Amino acid sequence: MIVHKFVVEECLIIYYINSTVKPKAPLNVSVDSKSSREVNISWIAGFDGNSAIQDYTVKRSLDNVTFVDAVCQGSLSNSSCVVSSTSASFRNLLPWTTYYFKVFARNIVGISHGSPVVHTTTDEEGA
Repeated sequence: MIVHKFVVEECLIIYYINSTVKPKAPLNVSVDSKSSREVNISWIAGFDGNSAIQDYTVKRSLDNVTFVDAVCQGSLSNSSCVVSSTSASFRNLLPWTTYYFKVFARNIVGISHGSPVVHTTTDEEGA
């Protein structure tokens, strides 16, 4: 918030400017549970940029370099993981495979930078 103060003919006038910016990246991304073919992650919202978070997008990688869209349970999109909550569940994964996840927040101004990456290795099949 920006505060401006000035005096006009012996009167003090104060006005506030509430700027809206892109949100900050989500925080504390963590793996809540996993199995051989499913991973559940959650996170905490970062600063919303003075505008409500509209949704979150989670991208997935197999090499921690190239992050791509991946469908998750309850997604608002048929081709990517877009959710309104602070958690996501990925199913139909490969057993004994390392996955990396990065989360982005979106408000009316734009999209945040990606969160810190969280990774996990799915369990062996039948483990």
